[in-house]
Amino acid sequence: MQALTYSHIQNIVNQIPESKLTTAYNFLIELTESKKTNLPTKLSLSKKHKILEKQAYQMISHYEQTESKRQQWQSGDFIDEY
Repeated sequence: MQALTYSHIQNIVNQIPESKLTTAYNFLIELTESKKTNLPTKLSLSKKHKILEKQAYQMISHYEQTESKRQQWQSGDFIDEY
């Protein structure tokens, strides 16, 4: 892939339908205002572990809250019509 230039990006922006310009604008503003990237690849192993641990606890809470609904749809009969 060749190096990107501002003109490449401008050409793509010129192709965006007017109905999506607000979304594109907000996204570009967010990119320019972001001072620091928190990409997981840039984090130390201990920070990655803490993030994963926090996400795991959030999922436990989610699964506990939706347990009855999940049991209802998982306990249904399977009908093989073919």
